[in-house]
Amino acid sequence: MAESIDMVDMESSPPSHVVATYSPAAFKSLHSCTPPVIDLSSWFLSIVSDWLQGPYLYKLYQFYGYQMFDIAFLFMAGFVSGAVFTTIMGGVADSW
Repeated sequence: MAESIDMVDMESSPPSHVVATYSPAAFKSLHSCTPPVIDLSSWFLSIVSDWLQGPYLYKLYQFYGYQMFDIAFLFMAGFVSGAVFTTIMGGVADSW
């Protein structure tokens, strides 16, 4: 049995210069393999985990002596920077 594993049929292997081509039907069949429920459940899990850390961050900032205004400013700076940079990086990612 070991002898049959060592034997390789060079005639059946594809040539190295073959380039894969785009096929819309192949893309659709690949895309339909993962149902949207899986995509939404992973998104929902990440959103919920982000929401759960909010109160703990507030308590942590409060523990370190930050005032209510400073904590609110830190949260708003995070949201605004996320909105601005997400908009910019979305265009960069689409053009790349």
